[in-house]
Amino acid sequence: MTRAYIALLHGDFAKAFYWHPLWWLVPVVAIFVAINFLTDKKVINKWTISIFLILVFGVYIYRMITMFPNVAPMDYDWNSLLGRLIK
Repeated sequence: MTRAYIALLHGDFAKAFYWHPLWWLVPVVAIFVAINFLTDKKVINKWTISIFLILVFGVYIYRMITMFPNVAPMDYDWNSLLGRLIK
């Protein structure tokens, strides 16, 4: 998701969606959580936060396994110290 936000900061919305299609959901949920803590209004509950976390991490894991198995960040650098020791 960090790469999605970096792309967003560069104004590249398509690339932000490419890296993580739910990047936009994090600020929305953060605003609702802030409203919960700063006011007496309960606009979000523990179940909603749990579903949000499962959704975000589920999308991340699915995309990493299916779309990026041999590219960063899922590929392993065999030239690293540990990789050279394993070889």
